[in-house]
Amino acid sequence: MGDTGTIEAAGGTFVVEDTLRPIEGLVLHRGRFERGSFAVGDAVTLTVDAERRNRTRRNHSATHLLHFALRAVLGDHVRQRGSQVGPSRLRFDFSHFGPLTGDETRRIERLVNERVVRNEPARTDVLTKDEATARGAIAFFEDKYGETVRMLTITDDSIELCGGTHVHATGDIGLFKIVSESGLAAGVRRVEAVTGLDALEWAWAQERWADEVSTALGSTPAEAVAKVQRLLADGEELSKRLRAIDAKERAKGVADAAPEALANGITVLVLSVDGVAGADLRDMADKARQRLGSGVVLLSGRVDDKAAILVAVTADLVGRIHAGNLVKDLATLVGGKGGGRPDLAQAGGPDTTKLPEVAARFRALLSS
Repeated sequence: MGDTGTIEAAGGTFVVEDTLRPIEGLVLHRGRFERGSFAVGDAVTLTVDAERRNRTRRNHSATHLLHFALRAVLGDHVRQRGSQVGPSRLRFDFSHFGPLTGDETRRIERLVNERVVRNEPARTDVLTKDEATARGAIAFFEDKYGETVRMLTITDDSIELCGGTHVHATGDIGLFKIVSESGLAAGVRRVEAVTGLDALEWAWAQERWADEVSTALGSTPAEAVAKVQRLLADGEELSKRLRAIDAKERAKGVADAAPEALANGITVLVLSVDGVAGADLRDMADKARQRLGSGVVLLSGRVDDKAAILVAVTADLVGRIHAGNLVKDLATLVGGKGGGRPDLAQAGGPDTTKLPEVAARFRALLSS
């Protein structure tokens, strides 16, 4: 990312919000006038935001050390695919076939920080491309280089061609921490990291989060994981008990419901059930069919503010009555669509106000 700062003259102040190089040899300053204006021939003073540049330096040099560490831990197949270096963080894209493991991430961080604490100077040499290559410099973007290149050496482990701004010594980086790793495309991964005081701020944020979690749990940070595991186990046990209670209630609802015999001899069981969905609804339908022996079941009700409909047909009636066709018709009442097998079908829709009409329509369809 480009430098920021100011351009000052007697007649005005221009705030530089970005610097760009649209073509070779031209630096473009983009920004806005804070006051006044300039004229051709004005003498001006350009001032770079030094703190922002220093933060960018740290991230840029750390990117080179990250590149070395990735190749050292993952293998020489790792190649840079892109990067973005700014004052707040660095982003590095590289070729690799899978996500980093926790152990790999820690080894990479350790390699980088070991070189940071050595506080070795960063060296730059301007020489021919062939000379740089002979000294072991890595050059992945061949189309960007002319015959004269700038070779950056950050410890003997990282020698690359680079034209950007860098730290004077590795200790200037302060601290390096990977904060995220993700897949960008097939065979391309992305790492984001922070350095210096930004890394300290990130560590403090993790510390605050750990303190908040442990306070909510009524434990120390060291005990928090064990307490969460106990709470999860207790929650799962309670869920099992509630599911057992719900199953008993559903079975009782089926047992208490009164079957109806329609004029044409078909027996139906119509139940209004709110909050029952998925496997629980199908389990309830199976119990209802078992109770009927021969007949058709309708279950309908509200689930998450939507209408749910299920029709189940006993095996002996499947040749005469198609559950999918019944549900398809009933679904239009609640503004939805549905269908399914001849013996079991489900549907849903947004209009729960029409649920009372579903049962009447169900009886009318079967009677006809």
